Amino acid sequence: MTEAQSAYAEQAATLGRGLAFHVRRAFAWNLADTAVTEAERARLLDEGVRTDTAQRYFAWRRSALAVALVPLLITAILAIVDLADMDTAGLTGLGVLVQVGPPITLCLLPVAAAAALVRWSKLRLSQRLITGAWAAATVTPVLLALIPASWMLDDSDLSADERATTMFLAGVLLALNYAITLIPTIVSIPSGVLSGCLRVKALLPESTLPGWFLVAVAPFYSLFALVAFIVIDQIAGNALLILGLALFAFSPWLYVIFARSYIDPLTTYGDRLGLIKAQRISSLVWLGALILIVVWALTADVNGVSLVGTGDGSLLKPWDAALRVMEVFSRSLVTALVFAHVFMQFNRHSWLRARRFHGTAAAERYDGTMNELDRVLG
Repeated sequence: MTEAQSAYAEQAATLGRGLAFHVRRAFAWNLADTAVTEAERARLLDEGVRTDTAQRYFAWRRSALAVALVPLLITAILAIVDLADMDTAGLTGLGVLVQVGPPITLCLLPVAAAAALVRWSKLRLSQRLITGAWAAATVTPVLLALIPASWMLDDSDLSADERATTMFLAGVLLALNYAITLIPTIVSIPSGVLSGCLRVKALLPESTLPGWFLVAVAPFYSLFALVAFIVIDQIAGNALLILGLALFAFSPWLYVIFARSYIDPLTTYGDRLGLIKAQRISSLVWLGALILIVVWALTADVNGVSLVGTGDGSLLKPWDAALRVMEVFSRSLVTALVFAHVFMQFNRHSWLRARRFHGTAAAERYDGTMNELDRVLG
């Protein structure tokens, strides 16, 4: 047992099911050091889960579900409150559906997370519950956002000239609204995907598939993150936001810079130290980006109006801003849960097919082809 595992096990024995223990375990990227309590181990043994690696994966899922549940539940309750106060005057039936659809599907996440948490030791059922709710809560708002404003607004009382002007302005305002409100959903997807891949690589250091995905997707995530924040930058950007976004966009490139630590099979403790070092640097860059963006949010203003503040004219109250941050982190954690399982399954299927292929005549031919390509390309 490593020193980190010993410290973790001691905390597990002390805190048991305490909140601090679950928060640390949920956000830890190195699942190889995940501690499993005696009660969890006993329950998993009853379910036929015997290996340490599998038990660590189950234990991490349990903590991730528990930690994500609270902010998801708060977000869902606030969405229902907003839904009760919603003014649907001037909207068509389709317009009402567009407004009420996302809050309703958002409520599926805490319900599914609670059910999956109760059944955490039954992996198939637990994973299906959270994956189904995540898909509904993620896809529904994006699909509904594709519906044009002209289909949502009742324009029967407007003249032809008024209709054209009103629909144009409504479309512009709606586009800006979607650009801001969909950011938690959009940003959490690639972030959660990379986070899930990283955890699988840490749990199965000999595997190469998660590492290749991290290295291949990271540059696209970097560009994707910048595009997602362009609207905000144009409205209320300054040097702090630009520098924060630059660090945020650079952090995925560290997967490329330290590619060998992610794509090579890590068979020794020295190999794994390289992965730990690379991830520490990535975490420091990401933390620097987060600090700069938080400072920007607390000091930025739009036409003299504070972005975040306690004044009457502030666009966001501190509590509202905190809730949006919690929503991003909770969605990212759920996305990591979903895609960690996806890549666990990819690894399993890749391993099974490689075993069946090994030693066949086709494998020998393929080895010959690759030997020639290695000579030519190398």
